[in-house]
Amino acid sequence: MRVPRTDGLRPDRYVEIDLDWFEPHGSAQQATVAEFVERTAPLWRGRRGECGVILNPAFLVDVVTEFGGELDQRLPMRTARYVRWRDATYADLGRLAADLRAEATRAGVPGLRVGLFVAGVGRVITGSDIYDLESDWCDRHPELYPFDLSPLPGPDLDPRVPLRADGHRYAAFPEGIDEGTRFADVLAAQWAAVAEACGLDVIHLRDGFWGPMLYTRRGPYGVTPSTDPAENESWTIAVRDLFAAVKRARPTAMVMAYTSGIGATAEWRSGCIDTAEVLRGGGVDVLIDQTWGGAWQDWWDDWWKGWTNQHTNLLSHGVAVRRSGRPVRHYKLIETWDGWEPFDTVHDVPGKLRWAMWAWSHAAVVTPEGLEVPDGTYVSWMNDRQHHLLDADAVSFVSRELDAAEDDAAGMHAVGGPLLVFDHDAVAAVHAWTPRRNSGEHIEDAVALAMKWGLPVLAATAGEWLDRVRTDGGAVVQLGTTVTGRPAAPLVVVGRADAVSPELLAAAGATCSGETRRSGYHRERIAFDGEASNGWIHLAGDACVEISGDDVEVLAEADEWPTLVASDRDGEGSTPSATAWWQPPELADPSNPLLPRSQYGSVAAARAVARWWSRQPAPVAVEDRAIHEPLTVQWWESAGGRTLLLGNLETGWLGDSRTPRSAAVRIDEITLRFDVPAERCVVASVSEAGGTVEVVAS
Repeated sequence: MRVPRTDGLRPDRYVEIDLDWFEPHGSAQQATVAEFVERTAPLWRGRRGECGVILNPAFLVDVVTEFGGELDQRLPMRTARYVRWRDATYADLGRLAADLRAEATRAGVPGLRVGLFVAGVGRVITGSDIYDLESDWCDRHPELYPFDLSPLPGPDLDPRVPLRADGHRYAAFPEGIDEGTRFADVLAAQWAAVAEACGLDVIHLRDGFWGPMLYTRRGPYGVTPSTDPAENESWTIAVRDLFAAVKRARPTAMVMAYTSGIGATAEWRSGCIDTAEVLRGGGVDVLIDQTWGGAWQDWWDDWWKGWTNQHTNLLSHGVAVRRSGRPVRHYKLIETWDGWEPFDTVHDVPGKLRWAMWAWSHAAVVTPEGLEVPDGTYVSWMNDRQHHLLDADAVSFVSRELDAAEDDAAGMHAVGGPLLVFDHDAVAAVHAWTPRRNSGEHIEDAVALAMKWGLPVLAATAGEWLDRVRTDGGAVVQLGTTVTGRPAAPLVVVGRADAVSPELLAAAGATCSGETRRSGYHRERIAFDGEASNGWIHLAGDACVEISGDDVEVLAEADEWPTLVASDRDGEGSTPSATAWWQPPELADPSNPLLPRSQYGSVAAARAVARWWSRQPAPVAVEDRAIHEPLTVQWWESAGGRTLLLGNLETGWLGDSRTPRSAAVRIDEITLRFDVPAERCVVASVSEAGGTVEVVAS
């Protein structure tokens, strides 16, 4: 059962806007502040834990590092976008922060927090009209940016590198920086000086501060870590210590962190950043998940980071947050449009954005103490690249849907469907003992694929909690080598056969033969109701399994090696009934942010997992989906009864959301049909008997 909040406060709500949207001086500045607050206030109103605005000072750390201590110093911004602010000063920035607070108070939003975000990349030069970000700090300290790893066209930060000496005057180091000084100490001290001078409440350490890996699985040593455990751990330690130093320097200010646009597993296994361990350092007040589903699904064609992938990424990070033992708040990001890039999710695909607001408001972590949903929302952005402010209709839409979804989530007392089980200790073992091997541990990507054909994953838990939480809806377990007690039923264990729990593998009716082969493409056969071969599937190196028992089904295989095996036998002791083992398809090039068909080859096995699951006893199940008609289905229970959320989300070769969907859903032995329009979602309240349906939003 969920432990409800007792303070009566709604989740936090922050918004983001470019500094240069505002006029820099005097009465003109005050006029733009009044316009902005009037437009944004609907997003903030309603007794919240916190409300705030984060200003973008042209992305780079220069606004912090270049401050010399004088309020009449000009702000160091070299981009052509910020031409109106080139003669503005730190005093102007301080007045803007004060005016924003005062105007928000007049609008009925007292206590507004005002902060800045800065990115970890040294500079960003695209050669186009999108980014032209040059940096005085990076020019002075290029040693700090030795990599060019991320898809962003600029050098990436290595916080472990000691700084060279320089004689530049800094507010916190008026005589310059000594040889060997830590970047963490410079950034922390300079931030404290800027915050004091300008009256700022928040610093958001954005892209590139969570390790030099963004939007792909290409990290400092390639797509896997190095063979040296100490070298790998040095990244987690450096990031942990940087955030801790920034927090210590200004304890009253909030420190926000930003994930890498991928899941906690990949950030650790490729980027060497253990989220829970960084958070245990005490330097992070808020972790913002980069849940940019629309940007990646519907504009940039980065489909393996689209809507369902961001849902599972949010879940694994949520587990890491709750496991950390620290009072860290976890925020979902809800995109509108972008301040620099041309996508416009709120106007182009509002129905998909509605799905995100409902799904991610209810994306719970199931702990032994109860359900935990995201603690707040970060709305990005309030302006576009042409200096338009988000229109009132869009603000009203986002405010209305977010409020409704978050209020509903506050009353949620049970989650439906299987739990995604993030097994931190199992991943730690892989990271330590077989660091260069992909063991099929990327559960976020596997579950995100199966969700596309109706696997109803809404929530997650940790491997060590599985025997202490409610799991009557079943579970999808990552590796499972540290899972104890009686697992959920039905159960899917995900990973390479020689890396998953032997006990759980045996429960699915299989044993590992010891024979292995390297990664590559294999001819796939789906043996589900006579379904024909679906072509080539790309797998990470895999291990052969042997089948035991006539009641065991091989539902998928690759070049005659089983990849999906299921048993419906009755369990004994700790062995569950209805257990499956699955080695999912793997990206052929994890460093590629895009998803051409060659990345996975076939995803038919993911559909087969969803089909197998739909045939298990459950209060809600989706009937078989054609592979060319994906549709997500999730559900939960609250005081008002049971709610279903259906989403028509996919684009590209995985599916075409521009065509409507019809879904047959079995609810308490009654089958109901739901029609989901093109690029839309349906939120439906269903009676306990399953016979009465009320559409809440469509």
